[in-house]
Amino acid sequence: MKNLNILIILIILVGLVGGGFLVSKMKKVSCDKLEEQIFTLLEQANYCDADSDCIVEGGGGCPFGCYHLFNKNADLTKIDEGMQKFSDCFYCVYECIEAPTAEEIKCINHKCDDTLYLKKWGL
Repeated sequence: MKNLNILIILIILVGLVGGGFLVSKMKKVSCDKLEEQIFTLLEQANYCDADSDCIVEGGGGCPFGCYHLFNKNADLTKIDEGMQKFSDCFYCVYECIEAPTAEEIKCINHKCDDTLYLKKWGL
């Protein structure tokens, strides 16, 4: 009887460890997919025909960068929701340079671009 109890406890422990590993692995896959979706949404929201189409928004954070360039008419709801969900996946802190001003953002090849601004900072 004692051996049976020990066997049952071992089976339960193995199940808990294995289950925890699977949940961790599933969360990693889910977080990786969410990260990919957010990067895609960020890219899709960055379009323009003129410099005046572009705006800068801060607060993206790790691993998405300190600020993002968007079309002023882009719907950022899904991006904000995705980043909120992603905060459960990943946490980091890093220092950010100041975001570019509207005058430092240019529409180049139909994308809002801050290349000149980054060169100013030596990046």
